[in-house]
Amino acid sequence: MNEEYIKQDGFGLHPLPPKAPKEQEDFSLAGVFGIPALPCLPEGDFFVSSPIKIKTQALDDNCSGCATAAVSEDQEGEELSGEFQFFVTKTIVLKGSKTWGADLRSAALSSVNVGSLPQSIADMHLKDPHDRDAVLNPDTWPCALFEIAKRYAKGSMFKIDYPWDTFTNIRAALYQHRYAITSEKNSILLGSKWYPDWTHAPNGVIPKFYSQDNAGGHAFKCFGQKLINGEIYLAMQLSNGEEIGDKGEFYFPKDVVNKEFTPYGQFMLNDMPKEKAKFLSNNGLSVNSSPIAKGLAHVIHFFDRFFL
Repeated sequence: MNEEYIKQDGFGLHPLPPKAPKEQEDFSLAGVFGIPALPCLPEGDFFVSSPIKIKTQALDDNCSGCATAAVSEDQEGEELSGEFQFFVTKTIVLKGSKTWGADLRSAALSSVNVGSLPQSIADMHLKDPHDRDAVLNPDTWPCALFEIAKRYAKGSMFKIDYPWDTFTNIRAALYQHRYAITSEKNSILLGSKWYPDWTHAPNGVIPKFYSQDNAGGHAFKCFGQKLINGEIYLAMQLSNGEEIGDKGEFYFPKDVVNKEFTPYGQFMLNDMPKEKAKFLSNNGLSVNSSPIAKGLAHVIHFFDRFFL
């Protein structure tokens, strides 16, 4: 067990490994959907969704599960279980429940490869959501539940890799995918270090200057931007209850996002089938490519598959 993580109660997010394992495939958002034009970004309040439920993880390390469920439930329109998501991330994707926490790529993959479970169903199988051993025990989750989870599975996951700074990339991704072809309400799975000074930030507005002691990685969801005193802040939904911040929501300025968020990665879940995302990526196409280019690529794909 990694004692370094165990000592940081309430934190559980690991920095993103520099290279994805082969089985954890995430696609390029810029490559598949194209790079948007920056002048189109709004300069006022803009939200792709409203939180369905502010989750409460207490001192557990399942922030990645809570954040992934929150991103997915925007599209599903109902509350999903962060505990089930964390179980899938730890025991199926990472294949081990003894270490503390998880990274965002693995958490996002849990939604693609397995799916999600409505909170109402999860509650029937989990007496105490903060009993970590029970959450991560396979006996808690009967096989029949995985058939239900499949109905909520996402088609693919995309790393947000536009060519600008992290803050601008997130804003552009939110706006470009507010009414995406394959999904609506595309919020973003992300995270950063979390500092004690932030927990009690007035009205949830994160200060630009703060003590950098006692920090730990924390996952959450970005669902829009808010104009505060003439400056754009990114709006985040946490999983620490409604007693902190702006009823569980926090707002981050550009400098903080660029400094603290970058090492953890940013991902968007989408209903585009993985096979289509892979085909577009492998052939250098995007959903905005011309019909002629797409047709030619399909011919090449067919030839490669059946004649080579």
